[in-house]
Amino acid sequence: MLWVIAAGIVRGGVHVVNEATTPLAPVQVVVDTRKAWGDGRHPSTALCLEWLSAQSLKGQSVLDMGCGTGVLAIAAAKLGAHRTVGVDIDDEVIEAATANARKNDVDLEVLHARGLVPGYESFDYVVANILVGQLSRPSMVASLALSAKSKLCLSGVRPGDQCDTLRRIYDPYFHFDDIKTMAAPRSETWGTWACLHATRRPTLDRDALLDAFSDAAAS
Repeated sequence: MLWVIAAGIVRGGVHVVNEATTPLAPVQVVVDTRKAWGDGRHPSTALCLEWLSAQSLKGQSVLDMGCGTGVLAIAAAKLGAHRTVGVDIDDEVIEAATANARKNDVDLEVLHARGLVPGYESFDYVVANILVGQLSRPSMVASLALSAKSKLCLSGVRPGDQCDTLRRIYDPYFHFDDIKTMAAPRSETWGTWACLHATRRPTLDRDALLDAFSDAAAS
């Protein structure tokens, strides 16, 4: 169950607040949500925070695809990642994530999606908390498969058919380890959401995937 409290939320080892206060977890993340989405209260974000908290991020690189406020990327940095990159499509959101990173005194590279070149570099951990429609686009599948060096976390989806769809689409590139679900508190109307955990297959053909990405981008 998501722990929602007056002074923010706590999930895994992360305490998310709007203003700095006494930490209630090993890591505290302060975010201004007025210009971007992501205060940790939504079950999909909370599930991603739980996943990040369970990883060994020290010295690792993390990509947050669809970063919003930057809450996940900032949490990853505070959990020990040596490099964190956030990607979004909205210039105002990118500015907000950059400002939140400064507020938390962490180094966060925030890029517009057009600045991320699939296949140019890869990351140890990739988290994508965006809706199923975007996650299932061929160009997004290829981009995430090329970007993830090891572990992938997909959220922003509902249990059942949406999870089944993503497992089928990503199966050629990733082995799915687990699916976690979380229901919103009774006071909220968000319902139940899911988070898929996966590990990249060692037999991934990067050249074929680059060709697939090029075809998808051209279509």
